Amino acid sequence: MKTTNQNLTTMKTNLQIHPSALPVPAMTTEEFADLKKSIKINGFFKQHPIILLDGMILDGRHRYQAALELGIEPEFDEYYGDCPSEFVVAANTRRNLDASQRAVWAANMIPLIQADSDRRRAAGEPVAPGRANERAALAARISTAQVTKAIKLKKTSPEAFQAVAEGKSSLHNATKLDKSAQEKADQENSENIKRIGKICGMSFSQAVIAGTILKTRAEVKRFAKALKVTVNDLFP
Repeated sequence: MKTTNQNLTTMKTNLQIHPSALPVPAMTTEEFADLKKSIKINGFFKQHPIILLDGMILDGRHRYQAALELGIEPEFDEYYGDCPSEFVVAANTRRNLDASQRAVWAANMIPLIQADSDRRRAAGEPVAPGRANERAALAARISTAQVTKAIKLKKTSPEAFQAVAEGKSSLHNATKLDKSAQEKADQENSENIKRIGKICGMSFSQAVIAGTILKTRAEVKRFAKALKVTVNDLFP
């Protein structure tokens, strides 16, 4: 994860964001205002240059935007590491993100970290040890268990996942609420299948459980509701 060429100070405009940096959470309006104020008063710190890769910003897009708006020439540096996605995670842990936010961010970065490894493996280059989720957790300075929770939450409840990303909920609370919602959904699905079995027979309900018919819970729910309406019409 080293960077070199510390003296790239020529002002560059209209730089694009590197794909590996796109999942980085955006600064709030207040955070960006504070950053601009700091740069205006203290100048551009050489120890925090804008890192470029393939002519795009890998790290420092907010510092870059602030410099443009202030008309201050920033410091640039080139990235010459072996895993840009991991570098992005590690470089941004200094930001004011809590552990829950870092967990959901790490979960978002896993596909990119895996892609970096696949690219190097295909090129016959050495690959960092460990699974992508473990490396993301290490870079974000959180446990692998937290990343695993975030991955599961992203799959089962995207809205709750986004709330954690925005700092509106903790990963613990969101996971607890998601678990409660899942238990409620499991109970509802079980009752729907029982209703279907009573009307359509045990073999039909077994096929539903096996997933050979009515393969999603939404389909099961719609079918059970339709059966209920039909039965009520036939036997008012």
